[in-house]
Formats: sequence, structure tokens, C-alpha cells
Amino acid sequence: MSTEERIVINTQGEFWELVTYKDRLKVFDFQYYDFNCDIRIRDKEVYSISFMNCRFLRGFMMKTSVRGYACFIDTAFKDAYFSGSTFQDKSLLINCIFNGRSIFSKLTFNSSAVFSGSVFNNKTFFFHSIFNDEVSFTEVKFVTDLSFHSSTCYKTIDFSKSIFDDNIDFSKVSFLGKAFFTETEFKENVLFTDAIIKDDIVFRGTKFKKGLDLSLAVISGQINSFDIELKNYKSIDNDAKEIGDFDIKEKNKRETFRILKHHNIKQSNSIDYIEFARLEHAAYASELWKRIRGNRFISICLFLLKVIGFPLLLLTYLIKWLDKKLNLREFFSILSDYLIFSLNRYSNNHGTSYWRGIAFTFLVGWAFFYSSLLTTQGFDYTSFDWEVCKSYFKYYFDFMNLTHKISYLEAKSPGAWSYLWDFLGRVFISYGIYQTVQAFRKYKKG
Repeated sequence: MSTEERIVINTQGEFWELVTYKDRLKVFDFQYYDFNCDIRIRDKEVYSISFMNCRFLRGFMMKTSVRGYACFIDTAFKDAYFSGSTFQDKSLLINCIFNGRSIFSKLTFNSSAVFSGSVFNNKTFFFHSIFNDEVSFTEVKFVTDLSFHSSTCYKTIDFSKSIFDDNIDFSKVSFLGKAFFTETEFKENVLFTDAIIKDDIVFRGTKFKKGLDLSLAVISGQINSFDIELKNYKSIDNDAKEIGDFDIKEKNKRETFRILKHHNIKQSNSIDYIEFARLEHAAYASELWKRIRGNRFISICLFLLKVIGFPLLLLTYLIKWLDKKLNLREFFSILSDYLIFSLNRYSNNHGTSYWRGIAFTFLVGWAFFYSSLLTTQGFDYTSFDWEVCKSYFKYYFDFMNLTHKISYLEAKSPGAWSYLWDFLGRVFISYGIYQTVQAFRKYKKG
């Protein structure tokens, strides 16, 4: 049947005339139908349900037990109420569009359920529902609020590649099986208040555009976070009097970063562990700063500083504007990380080569020693004298001693640059010694 041959049902009487039976149970099998009336299925038990390429222009309500499959494919709903129903066999709600409010309350899925490719354009609720088998919400889009309050998932639940445009509430949800949020995008806050996470929960390539709150979750499983996007997001004061349903307090944010840091430590993920440790410290620093700023005397001092430092304030805004346009902060952060890893590679091959540590220490020591000599007025680099060179070798080994005095340069009339190179030499020689010791201890790591 083509889309031009759609059949319009205007009354419930017309609808019930098309229902068939199997084993004395009703069978609902509709394709390319437009229902211009409320449809209510309230039987104690039905055999199977299939609505393909249908449109419910009014309300749809279902409260029954389905013995066979339940299939809704390429179907559009206005208001949908699936309440108190039990699905004994596989349930499919694929590529459906829910334009009105969608309520899935007190449902029991005894077999797998698939909601893939569907779009929920209005508020969606999965209250007190039980998923006894695997459930898939892959590539689903939730335009407004979503709540899974007090639902239970006994096996795997998958939200991979789904998009959540509004706040998400997983409060009191029991994740007893694995939960996947691979390449999922959350544009607003995500709350796991009093949620139970008994197995693995996977955040891989997940984008948290705003906030995540894991602070009140009961976690006995593992949180696997890899390549996720999560920043030091905006939160509200710990002592705020007015708190929205989806607001996250500063202490909850800090605890979330601590939890993610802890699970990365358990998985020996030193890279992401460092990032979440930084976010945890930044969140706590923000808490301390707000407590300091709350003091009246400090507030007056800060106001005076803003008045006096107005040009500096303009410069700060200019730097922020340039950072926003050119993404300078991210560039320098990546550059800094690259330099750190390069230094680790050349100084001890990431903690595995003490020979490289020794060579690095002596080479950088010679480079800074020679630089300090070049910047003195008495150093003659145009002629060669072996006796003078031997004395310089003596000075070099004195230079390698971190507690050396700079008196050996006094006869050469050192300048300001000489003292600078001497200071930097101490820093890099100390770093080289530390890296050498770390390489000797490589078998004691982890």
C-alpha cells in the first residue's frame, strides 16, 4: 500500500471492526492508517500489536499484557500513554515520532526492547518501569526533559549516539546490567541522584555540554570514561536557598570529578586521571573563592581593585575574546602536554631507560653551563687552549652539583644572563636526576 492510499479511521467503532483474533485474543495489525480519534487498548491480554507507518492524530493509550510481539515502526504519536502494560515478547518502537507528552509508566519488558531512531519532541517519562532484558535507545533524540525515575534495568541498556537536548533525570534508577553512553551528547545537566550502578557504565566519546552529577549515586560497578567532553561547568552555591530540579551544587560537582578521578586511577588511566584531578581542584578552589568573596571587607577590596585595575580588566576581556575566537587556551594546553610528553620521552623514555636519563642530565647540564659562559665578558671563544679547557671541565662538574656556588664565574665578569642560565641549569639538572631515579624504579610502578 503506497502512502497516497492511507486509510483514515475517524471513530473507535471503525477501529475495532478491523481488529482480528488469534487464540481468542485480539490481534492489532495496521499499516498506513491515520487515526483521527482517541485509541484506547485496555484489554487484560492481547495476542500481538503491530502499527507500521501509522499516525495517531489524537491520543493513544495502552494498558494491557501483550503475549506476542509489540511493534511500532515509522509511526507518529500525538500524546502517548503506555501505562501498566506487560510485554512478554520482543518490543519494537523504531523510527517513531512522539510529538506530544509520552508516558511509559509501570511497564514490564520481559524480553528485549528497541527504541532506536525514535524522536521524542515533548516531555518523556519512564516511571517505575522494569526492563528484564536488553533495551536499546541508540540514535534516539530527546528534545525536552526525560525522566527514568525509579526504573530498573536488569541487563544492558544502550543510549549510544543519542542526543539529549534538555535535562535528564536518572534518579533512583537501578542499572543492574551494563549501561552504554557511547558517543552520546547531553546538552543540559544529567543527574544520577540515588541511582544504583552495579555493573559497568561506559562513557566513551560522550559529550557533556553542561553538567554531570554522580555525587549521590551508589556505585559498586566500574565507570569507564574515555575521550569524554566534560569541563568545569557552571554550578550553584552550596548554600543557595533556591535550587531548581536540575541544578547541581558546587560540592556535588567536585564529588563527581573525584569519582571519575578515582575510577581512572583504578583502571591505571593516568592521562584522564590527571585531568579529573585538575577539575576537582579547580572546583574546590572555586568554592573557597566564593567563601572568601562573601566577606564584606574582601568585597570592598575587590571593588577597589576593579576600579584601579580597569585597564587590566579590559586586557583580560580582550584575552578571553581572542581565546574564544582562536581557541588559544586549548592550543596552549595541547602544546604544554606535548612538551611534557616529549621531555619524558627524551629524558628517560617514559620511565624505562636510566641510560637516557643519565645522558639527558649531562647534556642539558653542558648546554646551560656553556650558555652561562658565553654570556660572561671574560670568556674567549675565538682561541683554543687545552689548559683553559681542562679548567672549564672542572667548572662543568662543579656546575653539575646542584648546591654549587657561582663564584667560579666571578673572574669572568658575569652578566644578568649568566645568572639566568645558571638558575635554569639547576632546574633542568634536577629534573634529569629525578627522571633517572624514576627509570631505576620502573619495576616498582603500578
